[in-house]
This record gives sequence, structure tokens and C-alpha cells, in this order.
Amino acid sequence: MKVAVLMMQKDEYRLFEPWILHHAELFGLENLYVYDNGSADERCLNVLKEYSKKGLNVVYDRSTFDDFNTRHIYFVDKYEELKNSHGYDFMMPLDCDEFVGVEFSKGKVSLSKNDVLNELSKYIDTDATFKIKYTYGNHPLNPKEFALSPKPEKVFFPKSRITALGNGFHRGEVESGQQVDTDIIYLHFHHKNYDDYIASARNKLEGLVDVNDIEALKAFKGAGHHLVKKFLMTQTEYYDMHAASKSINPSKFFIMDGVYEYLKGMGLNLEQALTIEHDESRITWHGYVDRVREDDGSCVFTGWCVPTEGVEQQFFNLLIGQEILPGFLEEKIQRSDVVAKFPDYNLDCGYLVRFYGLTKGALQRNEWEFHVTAGRKGTGSKLNRKKTESYFQ
Repeated sequence: MKVAVLMMQKDEYRLFEPWILHHAELFGLENLYVYDNGSADERCLNVLKEYSKKGLNVVYDRSTFDDFNTRHIYFVDKYEELKNSHGYDFMMPLDCDEFVGVEFSKGKVSLSKNDVLNELSKYIDTDATFKIKYTYGNHPLNPKEFALSPKPEKVFFPKSRITALGNGFHRGEVESGQQVDTDIIYLHFHHKNYDDYIASARNKLEGLVDVNDIEALKAFKGAGHHLVKKFLMTQTEYYDMHAASKSINPSKFFIMDGVYEYLKGMGLNLEQALTIEHDESRITWHGYVDRVREDDGSCVFTGWCVPTEGVEQQFFNLLIGQEILPGFLEEKIQRSDVVAKFPDYNLDCGYLVRFYGLTKGALQRNEWEFHVTAGRKGTGSKLNRKKTESYFQ
């Protein structure tokens, strides 16, 4: 059984070598095809040079932004060529932050070659698009902890001709039109540690706005403006945001000691010393969501909330289906109507919170909960109480 793995990356210095080592262990180094998207980081370039000498297939002529956004089209054409010349049975299009494994039950995951190949062998004569079961996303507060997520869906393919593949590899079709669920999973190292997170936001903003001018950043409204709030986050705010998201749905998080030790042995170490205090005291909130409106590819929530004790930060999250989305507090609003009813409350208890990439349709199709927390200092409170449709009136 032969598996071709196609991946495009740029400057993923922290993940790149462990990604190569893991997938070479599973499928063989000679079956990995890496398309460099214009890396400039010497650490990444050195890895490319070292492993290309050992048999890694490296292509350097896909270096533009357009090349990255059309990689799904290129990968389909390339696989047709590769399976004819090399006799591949499967093709897995991956990102550099995705590591292939197999799931036996929720939270019980194996990255071993035997287990992964045994799972793939079940489908070697099946003419269908294959869907992975879940992704398990890393948690930056604990490198041994992973959060189960049924979305986004990801696909891989048999030797059949691929008729469609979406950007991001979330959807795809083969000629038969059939789709089959598998127990293949991806560990998804989407959440960077704070230093890498800020560096990534800086790289994306440079060329759009002066990243050294705080006032220019705050005033920036162009494409990519949602990155500004991320770029200006302190370490405390960043890690508290992730602690807050976990407090909403802790049952989806799993400790995977064996996975952690295996990947650490391959050089993947996402631990980072924290300079923030840890406090598990419970803080609850009084408040409500008043209105929700759709605005330019996002949804804006307005309402008010007051904690049971003083807090320095507050974090807003939306639990929609099984996904947790972080919200960005854009404005504090004075609420004299609230203070008239509750004289001890702060006048600036109102909020305007934006969720990027969220639509009204998504809220109407799914059950959702709007939560406010104090990050590490509280488990938070649910603020929506009405039927979904009434928020849009």
C-alpha cells in the first residue's frame, strides 16, 4: 500500500521537521511531497535542504500567495500524475499543522504506523471520497491536552480520479460520487504559543498597516483588520482567552500523554513558560444578550453583563454546535437603563462583541450559547435566554 502526502508550507519552522519525521515514519520519506510557498526563515530552509538530500520531494516554484490559495487545484493535477507514475493507492492533502493518526474511541488516539495503515487498508478497494472522523486541536495552556472537534471536515482520496477538491481540503469528490467515513483523525496544531501567534499576526499585517504605530493599528479598517486585536493582545489576554474557551465545554478536552511524548521525541515541543498567574476561583455574571446583527461577514452581539466580583479582563465566547468561537470586545457601552434598575452596577456594563466569520444563518441553524468569563479566574455564565430568532428583531 502506497500513500502520497502533499503539503504546502511557508516558514513553519516549529512544526515542519516533526511533521516530516512523523509522516515519513507512517508512509516513507520518498512519498512526501512538500511545496515551499516562499519560506525565508533560515531554520525552515535548512530543514528543506537537509531532508531533500535524504529523499524528501521538495518543489520551490509554488511561492506566491495565489499559489497557496490554489494549491487544491494543483494537488489534484499532481496526484493524477503521481499515481500513474508511482502507483499510489491513496492521496492525503495536508497542512503543516496537521498530523495523521487513528481514533479507537473518543480521546483514545494512536499515531503508530501499524494502526494507521491497518485503518487505511480497510478502504484500499473502495471507490469513494474518504472523510476523517475528527480533528483534535492542541491547547496552548497544556501541550498534553487536545480538544475534539467534528469540524472542519477534511478529506482524502483513493486511486480513483478526483473530480473536485475544495480549498482547505474540507470537501472533495471522486467520479463515483460516494463518500465514506473513516476513523482517521488529524491532530491539528492550530493554536500557536504566544510568541509565534504575535509573529504570525505581524507578518500578515505588515504591508497593510504600520505595525509599529499603535494609533494607526487601532484606526485600521482595511482587509485583515480583525488581526489587529490579535496582534495587540498581551500574553495574559491570549492565554486567558483559551482558558475561557475551555471553561465553556471542558468535556471535549482530552489528556494524551502518549501522543505528547511521541511527538516530543520527534522534536515537537510547544511548551512555553507563562508569566501569568493561575487562579481557579469561580466568578459568575449577571447580564443578557439584547441584540444580534450581521455585519460584513461577522455577527455583532450587544447586551450587558456584571461580574459577582471585580475582574481585570472579561472574555466572550460562543458555543455553537460543538465549536467554540472567541469574540472580540469592540466597545464598552454605557447602560443607564441597567443602572436605574441595579444602582450598584457600573454604568459601562454594556458590551459590543464581534465574532468574525460568523453568519446569521449559522446561528439560526444551530443551537448556541453566548458566554462571558474572566478567563482563568472563572467558569463563566451563559447570557442568552431567549429563542434565537428574537435576537434579530
